[in-house]
Amino acid sequence: MGYSSLIRLEKGPSDSLLIAVFIFLTAELVKVKKEGGSGFRQTGEVLGSLKALMVLQDDIQINQKQCCLLLNFFCLAFKTIAEEIKQNLKLEEKNTKWRPLEEPLREVYRVFKEGELYVRRCLDNKDWWGKAISLHQNKDSVEFHIHNLLSCFPAVIEAIEIAGEISGLDQEEMTKKRAMLVKKYDRGWSDPKLFQWNFGKQYLIPREICRQMERAMREDRWLLIDTIKEKRRALPPGKSEHRLGELLLRKLNVLAPANGKLPPSSIFVRSRRLPSEEKTRWKSAQGNSMARGEFCFEAFLSRS
Repeated sequence: MGYSSLIRLEKGPSDSLLIAVFIFLTAELVKVKKEGGSGFRQTGEVLGSLKALMVLQDDIQINQKQCCLLLNFFCLAFKTIAEEIKQNLKLEEKNTKWRPLEEPLREVYRVFKEGELYVRRCLDNKDWWGKAISLHQNKDSVEFHIHNLLSCFPAVIEAIEIAGEISGLDQEEMTKKRAMLVKKYDRGWSDPKLFQWNFGKQYLIPREICRQMERAMREDRWLLIDTIKEKRRALPPGKSEHRLGELLLRKLNVLAPANGKLPPSSIFVRSRRLPSEEKTRWKSAQGNSMARGEFCFEAFLSRS
């Protein structure tokens, strides 16, 4: 006879239900406690998956350099978070004192996951022409993911500091940590140079990353132009893709401009903001195939 049968024999129906609910909630609570710090672990798993994807980076035909930049940026962010955790927290306390980190780390995990999905989309060469139209001048692609990470990064740093205040058992050490944290918010640090020297690694983007972003966008444009030219040479002149490649090259100012000005491709892939707590997300309302058809139609109208 099972445990649930014994409960039904010894207790009434209502008591059995209460005991079952109690057992379920207890199991869930134990599960939550065992998963302390799971947000950091899951973020690391996504970063590992992204690194595995980028082994095939030479096969990325659209925004290859920007995908590499995104990986480098994610690695830098993860390394910074790991160093802060090492300095402020103790591993044996992750089930008790890491609770303030869970929500900020879940947000970082979400940003990493969205970045991984973007790289997967760039790596997939199906409907290449549609992706070329929708992604070739879409600066939101990498900038959007970097912006999202920067938006939630200070919250992670502050959560680590809050958890670090109560980390350990030595009261004197905890008092010193609180004193250091209070000094961090002194007005003296409002000087840009002093702030950069002391907190630049936590809160400021390295200048090299900004330069890399500009270079990546330029290089991706050159690579896209070369790829379009190669694909056009492999197609007969009567093919619609051949004509589409010509229109894209005109838009990229490689060929002589058309009689009418081609509008940016971003208007063909409609986007809308979806509120999600304190942030917004961009969701594509149309697929690449639809964008491709509207791009050709508008280009035809602009020349007529």
